[in-house]
Amino acid sequence: GLRPRATSGSRTTAEQKPAPICSSGSSSGAMGDPDSGGQPVTQKMIRCRRLVAEVANPSKGYTSNSPKEELLLEHVREFEEQFVNVYGNRFLFLCPPNEYGVPKFLPTTIRPTHLAFKELYEHKPCAQFLSNFLNYEELNPPSRYPTVMPAPASVLKWQAGDCFDLSIAMCSLLVGVGYDCYCVSGFAPRFITTRNEARSACPHLEWENEETKAEAEPDEEEFVIPKKAPLRSEYEAAKRAAEVADKERMLEEELKSDSEDDPSSDEDEFENQRIHCWILVRKGSREVPEDIYIEPTTGRIYPVTRCPYLKIDLIWNHKNLWVNMQICSASQVQLDFYNSRCFEYVMMDPDAGMGDDGNGSGLFAVGDIDPDESEVNPAEQAAQILDMPPAWSDRPEITREAFHARCHQGERTTFYHKCKVELYAPYTQDDGLIQRITLYKDVRRQIPLEIRERFKHRKDK
Repeated sequence: GLRPRATSGSRTTAEQKPAPICSSGSSSGAMGDPDSGGQPVTQKMIRCRRLVAEVANPSKGYTSNSPKEELLLEHVREFEEQFVNVYGNRFLFLCPPNEYGVPKFLPTTIRPTHLAFKELYEHKPCAQFLSNFLNYEELNPPSRYPTVMPAPASVLKWQAGDCFDLSIAMCSLLVGVGYDCYCVSGFAPRFITTRNEARSACPHLEWENEETKAEAEPDEEEFVIPKKAPLRSEYEAAKRAAEVADKERMLEEELKSDSEDDPSSDEDEFENQRIHCWILVRKGSREVPEDIYIEPTTGRIYPVTRCPYLKIDLIWNHKNLWVNMQICSASQVQLDFYNSRCFEYVMMDPDAGMGDDGNGSGLFAVGDIDPDESEVNPAEQAAQILDMPPAWSDRPEITREAFHARCHQGERTTFYHKCKVELYAPYTQDDGLIQRITLYKDVRRQIPLEIRERFKHRKDK
């Protein structure tokens, strides 16, 4: 058979460590060194090195692998070798090193956690909070995977990370409160990977409209006297149509004039090569009506069929990892994880891995079991299947002071289409200002039209 099975005789010990798999594709488990590998030194690498130097007694899961984790790494290596033999040469980002240079399988980095904050219990406010709470750092270079994958506990403590760090931290919190949540890695356009929302509508205005509608809706049905149809003037209708045409023409001219100043209009040397990571939430659990994607850098929510992402490479949660085999755009991917024509899974699931004919699909199919072993008791077969080790990360925590600060370093400014939003932590401004939205007439945001301010904890209230 193509797929190896974990039995009691194939268990490796700490003295027989397999060569760790790292993000660069080599057999070295050490953190990427810019002097040797040509990788630039990033703020993320500096934070990891500082952590290693400052923490005297780290948890054992950070500095070493348990025998079960070593067996899992061997299993992942065999899966990667068989994958290359069957499908050809393709790089798989499966076991990047952690802060201490120890290779860890991606699903074991997710630590499901339920924090004691009401705002983090629903996926929408949780995504909005984390997008402001964590400082986003772009991948450098944008066409290569990160050289280190820290624990979600470290990411929340630092309040900074790249798209992979933000996605794993968000997935840990959403899975902890009952969502069927996954991390998705693939490719995205430049405005997504650089978090450029200069041409996107301001979501804060949409949230204000939703709050206004919710307040305006009556609790009970009221009797309404029917009114006569209002008289319509053809002259006023023609005048409104002319005004709409003028506005559309002015909008086109503004967009054209803005193309000279907007860097997103330049040619992208990394077009269709920018690696990114985001969140998938499946329908069913927690009354989610449809499958959705969550962008961790902005907190925006996209339906799966109308998402801006380009291509999907891997999908994983805290239980398994799937390799996408579909050659199509991300909006057309069929999320049938245990269909071998759509995905190849690394870990064998005795429940979900069974098809209608009783056989599993993929490289690790149950049908690959030797005929001599086909009469083994199903309970014994389930015991032989390698299960996922527990998460190696410490429990992610957010202090109450950091939670109430809301933003990284207490303030944040974001530019949208004809709009600028400034967020401030409570008690940081003398007048109690926590949000300022400035609406502009032009795309370049030089002629202000309206300023909306929101206050909290004012002394004169």
